[in-house]
Amino acid sequence: MTKIIDYYLENPLRCDFLAICTLIAGNWLIPAFIQFKFDPSAQADIISDLISTSVSLAGFILAALTIIVSFRSNIACKNPENAKNPLELLFSTAHYQNVIKIFKGAIIELTVVFVGLYLVWIIAENVNSEILLQANVYGGLLILFSLFRTLFTLFLVLKMDKHEER
Repeated sequence: MTKIIDYYLENPLRCDFLAICTLIAGNWLIPAFIQFKFDPSAQADIISDLISTSVSLAGFILAALTIIVSFRSNIACKNPENAKNPLELLFSTAHYQNVIKIFKGAIIELTVVFVGLYLVWIIAENVNSEILLQANVYGGLLILFSLFRTLFTLFLVLKMDKHEER
């Protein structure tokens, strides 16, 4: 299981893209895969909410990234052998760059979701409700993927800091 998580954290955008493409292909091959009927105006309202959510989460992730970068500026980078605590070890190895890559990827992914959903929202009057529903489902899933990935990484970093207190 840890190999799967490691692969996902090393290639988050690729895995998210593959998951969404698999769902789209599954829905195309098996049309009843996602077969709900909703009012188009309600779908447009949901898209509006998802747009707001993606922008807010991008800001949250950017704030978390800023905190992690400021931690590094306050902790002297040392050789891994000379690290006195887990955070010094994190900031002295390649794992720091991996953490930064995960957060930057999530910000990029949420920005792409924001732009994509905004474009769908603009043309919502001219699009059938099935496309609006799929935009909501896939946009929402991408938002959830980014949120869970960054929270998982953030909690791992915070867990390292907690290890130091013991």
